[in-house]
Amino acid sequence: MCCQAEPAEAYFKIGNPSATLRKAQGDICFKCYFVELRIFQVKLAHNYYVYIVQCSDGFYYTGVTNNVDRRVEEHNEGLDPDCFTFKRRPVILKYYEHFQNIKNAIVYEKQLKGWSRKKKEALFVRDYDEIRHLAKSRNNPSASSG
Repeated sequence: MCCQAEPAEAYFKIGNPSATLRKAQGDICFKCYFVELRIFQVKLAHNYYVYIVQCSDGFYYTGVTNNVDRRVEEHNEGLDPDCFTFKRRPVILKYYEHFQNIKNAIVYEKQLKGWSRKKKEALFVRDYDEIRHLAKSRNNPSASSG
């Protein structure tokens, strides 16, 4: 139901196709059109997670998913015999980070895959000072003295 605060004219066509159609027919006001558009955008908002699991043999596996619980369960069920974790079950979730943009999640996943084991373990306990120290040590091996 529209509040009819301001009559809708032929506004630019973006967003929710049904709101665009209603707007074009003139049965939705400007204010309600943008409320519907925002609701539509929120429904389209995506959630992505970069996660790290520890395998039964101690190896770490880093991946991206849109549902961490489901993905860890899939790893433990062994649905894909070609998956890195298939012969390393069970796996335990050690870390995850939320993203709304898949491209950012993939960049972060690739970054974490390049991290050392010690750096990942510092991340698990949120020891950012140690992460910085390890990053400096890696970039300048002479800075690491014990």
